[in-house]
Amino acid sequence: MKKKIITIVAFSVVLLTLGRAIIGWYLPDILEYPHVPKERILYEYKKNKLLFSDIAITLSRYNKYIAVDSDSREGNNYIIWRESDKENTLGSESKISDELLNSNLSTLFVKLKYKGIDKTENGIYFLRQTDIGFEQGIAFSLDGNKPNWPLINVLEPIEGNWYYYESK
Repeated sequence: MKKKIITIVAFSVVLLTLGRAIIGWYLPDILEYPHVPKERILYEYKKNKLLFSDIAITLSRYNKYIAVDSDSREGNNYIIWRESDKENTLGSESKISDELLNSNLSTLFVKLKYKGIDKTENGIYFLRQTDIGFEQGIAFSLDGNKPNWPLINVLEPIEGNWYYYESK
């Protein structure tokens, strides 16, 4: 009797674990999470060009790889949570003391609902939507060449050094 109960409990644990793994993997496809329409992202960009440009110009002054996200607010300042000399490495955190940049980031993250910004060697990426296996947003080329974000599968010019991108 005791052996039978242990077997049932063990079998149940295995089934629950497998079930959670399968649901976690396939649920986004099953539910087909709605993506922000490309047209809406382009409209937001065109309506707020100055905001995007001001942020891009300010962040382009940093000589390092950086990342800022919508949850990185501490008081009235945002925090660069990855500032490093090498891409994809954890660097130091630092508060952004530029009041105009903080105001612009607040508008971008709160009003326009962007999720984050990443600056790499040749691009600044404004992440509008990111979820399991999908990311989309606006990219700015720092050097005039196409941005080279890993896994980009859609990169469409908007104007000048600005691009719409999707990544899977």
